[in-house]
Amino acid sequence: MIGPELFWPASASKNIPYWPNLTKVSVRYASATPSGTWLFERDPRWRDVSPGRYHTPTWNEGDPPGEKNINQFRTMPNKELNELYLAAGHAAQQMPRLRTMLLWANIGCSGDGLEEEINAISDHWFQYTSSSARATWVCTSEFHVAPEVREVWDAVAKSHGQSHITIEVCTFP
Repeated sequence: MIGPELFWPASASKNIPYWPNLTKVSVRYASATPSGTWLFERDPRWRDVSPGRYHTPTWNEGDPPGEKNINQFRTMPNKELNELYLAAGHAAQQMPRLRTMLLWANIGCSGDGLEEEINAISDHWFQYTSSSARATWVCTSEFHVAPEVREVWDAVAKSHGQSHITIEVCTFP
Protein backbone atom coordinates (compact mmCIF):
# COMPACT_ATOMS: atom_id res chain seq x y z
CA MET A 1 0.00 0.00 0.00
CA ILE A 2 1.13 3.49 -0.76
CA GLY A 3 -0.24 6.99 -0.48
CA PRO A 4 0.85 10.36 -1.83
CA GLU A 5 3.24 10.64 1.13
CA LEU A 6 5.51 8.03 -0.44
CA PHE A 7 6.42 10.58 -3.09
CA TRP A 8 5.83 13.91 -1.43
CA PRO A 9 5.39 14.66 2.27
CA ALA A 10 2.29 16.59 3.30
CA SER A 11 4.46 19.36 4.75
CA ALA A 12 7.25 19.56 2.19
CA SER A 13 7.78 23.30 2.57
CA LYS A 14 10.76 22.80 4.93
CA ASN A 15 12.29 19.50 3.87
CA ILE A 16 11.93 19.11 0.13
CA PRO A 17 13.06 15.60 -0.88
CA TYR A 18 15.72 15.29 -3.56
CA TRP A 19 16.85 12.19 -5.45
CA PRO A 20 19.84 13.31 -7.58
CA ASN A 21 20.78 9.88 -8.97
CA LEU A 22 17.46 8.10 -9.32
CA THR A 23 16.84 7.08 -12.95
CA LYS A 24 13.96 4.62 -12.74
CA VAL A 25 10.95 4.32 -10.45
CA SER A 26 8.67 1.30 -10.65
CA VAL A 27 5.94 0.84 -8.05
CA ARG A 28 3.11 -1.66 -7.90
CA TYR A 29 0.53 -0.50 -5.40
CA ALA A 30 -2.73 -1.62 -3.81
CA SER A 31 -6.10 -0.06 -4.52
CA ALA A 32 -6.26 1.56 -1.07
CA THR A 33 -3.87 3.80 0.84
CA PRO A 34 -2.37 2.95 4.25
CA SER A 35 -4.95 5.29 5.83
CA GLY A 36 -7.74 3.17 4.33
CA THR A 37 -8.75 5.56 1.55
CA TRP A 38 -9.82 3.82 -1.65
CA LEU A 39 -8.11 4.93 -4.87
CA PHE A 40 -10.73 3.19 -7.01
CA GLU A 41 -14.49 2.94 -6.85
CA ARG A 42 -16.90 0.36 -8.12
CA ASP A 43 -17.37 0.80 -11.86
CA PRO A 44 -21.09 1.02 -12.67
CA ARG A 45 -20.49 -1.12 -15.77
CA TRP A 46 -20.16 -4.15 -13.49
CA ARG A 47 -23.85 -3.93 -12.62
CA ASP A 48 -25.14 -4.41 -16.15
CA VAL A 49 -22.72 -6.75 -17.79
CA SER A 50 -23.05 -8.09 -21.29
CA PRO A 51 -22.63 -11.84 -21.73
CA GLY A 52 -19.24 -12.64 -23.19
CA ARG A 53 -17.77 -9.23 -22.44
CA TYR A 54 -17.62 -8.93 -18.65
CA HIS A 55 -18.47 -11.47 -16.02
CA THR A 56 -20.21 -11.08 -12.71
CA PRO A 57 -18.99 -13.67 -10.26
CA THR A 58 -21.52 -15.70 -8.34
CA TRP A 59 -21.06 -17.03 -4.86
CA ASN A 60 -22.65 -19.97 -3.18
CA GLU A 61 -24.18 -19.70 0.30
CA GLY A 62 -21.59 -22.14 1.67
CA ASP A 63 -18.54 -20.14 0.46
CA PRO A 64 -16.25 -18.78 3.17
CA PRO A 65 -16.86 -15.07 4.01
CA GLY A 66 -13.49 -14.10 2.49
CA GLU A 67 -14.72 -15.24 -0.91
CA LYS A 68 -17.42 -12.55 -0.95
CA ASN A 69 -15.09 -9.62 -1.51
CA ILE A 70 -17.41 -6.74 -2.41
CA ASN A 71 -14.44 -4.53 -3.30
CA GLN A 72 -12.96 -6.78 -5.97
CA PHE A 73 -14.47 -4.75 -8.80
CA ARG A 74 -13.18 -1.36 -7.67
CA THR A 75 -11.63 -0.41 -11.00
CA MET A 76 -12.86 3.14 -11.57
CA PRO A 77 -10.24 5.72 -10.47
CA ASN A 78 -11.45 8.38 -8.06
CA LYS A 79 -10.12 11.83 -7.14
CA GLU A 80 -7.71 10.36 -4.58
CA LEU A 81 -5.74 8.79 -7.42
CA ASN A 82 -5.09 12.23 -8.90
CA GLU A 83 -3.57 13.19 -5.52
CA LEU A 84 -1.15 10.27 -5.88
CA TYR A 85 -0.13 11.38 -9.39
CA LEU A 86 0.24 14.97 -8.21
CA ALA A 87 2.62 13.89 -5.44
CA ALA A 88 4.55 11.66 -7.86
CA GLY A 89 4.91 14.63 -10.21
CA HIS A 90 6.27 16.84 -7.44
CA ALA A 91 8.77 14.11 -6.59
CA ALA A 92 9.76 13.62 -10.25
CA GLN A 93 10.71 17.30 -10.41
CA GLN A 94 13.31 16.49 -7.76
CA MET A 95 14.76 13.60 -9.79
CA PRO A 96 17.01 15.30 -12.39
CA ARG A 97 18.22 12.00 -13.89
CA LEU A 98 14.81 10.28 -14.02
CA ARG A 99 14.26 8.37 -17.24
CA THR A 100 11.08 6.43 -16.47
CA MET A 101 8.45 6.20 -13.79
CA LEU A 102 5.95 3.34 -13.82
CA LEU A 103 3.10 3.18 -11.32
CA TRP A 104 0.86 0.15 -11.61
CA ALA A 105 -2.26 -0.49 -9.55
CA ASN A 106 -2.71 -3.97 -8.19
CA ILE A 107 -6.46 -4.25 -8.62
CA GLY A 108 -6.30 -8.00 -8.14
CA CYS A 109 -9.51 -9.97 -8.07
CA SER A 110 -10.32 -13.30 -6.58
CA GLY A 111 -13.13 -15.79 -6.50
CA ASP A 112 -14.77 -18.42 -8.68
CA GLY A 113 -11.79 -19.07 -10.93
CA LEU A 114 -12.24 -15.82 -12.86
CA GLU A 115 -9.04 -14.26 -11.53
CA GLU A 116 -7.04 -14.36 -14.75
CA GLU A 117 -9.87 -13.07 -16.91
CA ILE A 118 -10.80 -10.27 -14.50
CA ASN A 119 -7.18 -9.22 -13.97
CA ALA A 120 -6.82 -8.95 -17.72
CA ILE A 121 -9.43 -6.19 -17.76
CA SER A 122 -8.80 -4.54 -14.40
CA ASP A 123 -5.44 -2.89 -14.89
CA HIS A 124 -4.60 0.73 -14.29
CA TRP A 125 -1.11 2.03 -14.87
CA PHE A 126 0.83 5.21 -15.46
CA GLN A 127 4.16 5.68 -17.21
CA TYR A 128 6.31 8.76 -17.62
CA THR A 129 9.22 8.69 -20.07
CA SER A 130 11.57 11.66 -19.97
CA SER A 131 13.16 11.13 -23.41
CA SER A 132 9.80 11.53 -25.15
CA ALA A 133 8.26 13.81 -22.51
CA ARG A 134 5.22 11.54 -22.44
CA ALA A 135 2.87 10.74 -19.56
CA THR A 136 0.52 7.87 -20.29
CA TRP A 137 -2.36 6.51 -18.27
CA VAL A 138 -3.90 3.19 -19.30
CA CYS A 139 -7.04 2.02 -17.54
CA THR A 140 -10.15 -0.07 -17.89
CA SER A 141 -12.43 2.63 -16.52
CA GLU A 142 -12.69 6.24 -17.54
CA PHE A 143 -10.01 8.40 -15.92
CA HIS A 144 -9.80 12.18 -15.97
CA VAL A 145 -6.38 13.64 -15.31
CA ALA A 146 -6.90 16.69 -13.08
CA PRO A 147 -5.60 20.03 -14.44
CA GLU A 148 -3.09 20.37 -11.57
CA VAL A 149 -1.72 16.89 -12.39
CA ARG A 150 -1.28 17.93 -16.03
CA GLU A 151 0.52 21.09 -14.88
CA VAL A 152 2.89 19.30 -12.52
CA TRP A 153 3.85 16.72 -15.17
CA ASP A 154 4.40 19.51 -17.70
CA ALA A 155 6.78 21.03 -15.15
CA VAL A 156 8.48 17.63 -14.84
CA ALA A 157 9.08 17.50 -18.60
CA LYS A 158 10.49 21.04 -18.53
CA SER A 159 12.78 20.13 -15.63
CA HIS A 160 14.09 17.29 -17.83
CA GLY A 161 14.89 19.63 -20.72
CA GLN A 162 11.71 19.18 -22.78
CA SER A 163 9.46 21.99 -23.99
CA HIS A 164 6.19 20.38 -22.83
CA ILE A 165 4.56 17.11 -21.83
CA THR A 166 2.42 14.92 -24.06
CA ILE A 167 -0.47 13.48 -22.07
CA GLU A 168 -2.23 10.30 -23.19
CA VAL A 169 -5.15 8.58 -21.48
CA CYS A 170 -6.07 5.23 -22.98
CA THR A 171 -9.22 3.46 -21.82
CA PHE A 172 -9.85 -0.11 -22.89
CA PRO A 173 -12.67 -1.78 -23.28
